[in-house]
Amino acid sequence: MSRAERAILLYLLAISAGASDAWSFLGFGKVFVANMTGNTVLLGISFFLPHGNLPHPVVARLNGIVHPALALGCYAVGAAIASYVTGKRGVRFQNVIWTRAVSKLLAFETVCMAGVECGWYARRMGGQVPVEALLALMAMCMGLQSGAMLQLRVPGIVTTYITGTWTLMVLGLTRLVAGERLGPRDSKEVYEARLAMQAVTLTVYLLSAVIAGWLFEEAPRMVGMLPVLCLATVSVWGFWRGGAYSVAE
Repeated sequence: MSRAERAILLYLLAISAGASDAWSFLGFGKVFVANMTGNTVLLGISFFLPHGNLPHPVVARLNGIVHPALALGCYAVGAAIASYVTGKRGVRFQNVIWTRAVSKLLAFETVCMAGVECGWYARRMGGQVPVEALLALMAMCMGLQSGAMLQLRVPGIVTTYITGTWTLMVLGLTRLVAGERLGPRDSKEVYEARLAMQAVTLTVYLLSAVIAGWLFEEAPRMVGMLPVLCLATVSVWGFWRGGAYSVAE
């Protein structure tokens, strides 16, 4: 697999995560499914925020705690599943970029995310699909994606929680501008290419949230199609290319 192919796959996964976070925040009770830092804060402050006109204060607070706690818990389940499935294969991930186990995980994520979109569509059509069930399934999907992508150990790129990519890009730019000596394995060209990849990842993540927000206003029933299509493309691409792919450094 070439660097260009690897980059395209990671960008598509970043689009999926950004769109999913925007979708969940707008449609599933102002919580995230990929940004667990935000959910941890939301869980903490939910003990003190007003939650509508529920008569009993304890019930009101519990009502506000459910969504961030559910997202956190299901994300952890997804990450644990990904770690188990990819970790038991015994592949030296520093020498490969993809394995069939990762492709299977992403295919499973695609199916689950398509299920969320179907449930969301039914809900928008007046169906009685519980929003908590959709939130739980989508958070598990993002946990699967995070766990699978971390196994690849692509330097400085995280497709689901973008704070790490922001931090690493700023640190890298600072080192480059300050003229610090790079490591023995980091030529200036490789270093600059990594920074460019981080910048594009941040850009597509932002744009995916913009598109998801637009869809939520203009075509709310179809907002979940963006992450589903991105995940499906990555899954098909992965199986088509097959096996474990070597990276030419």
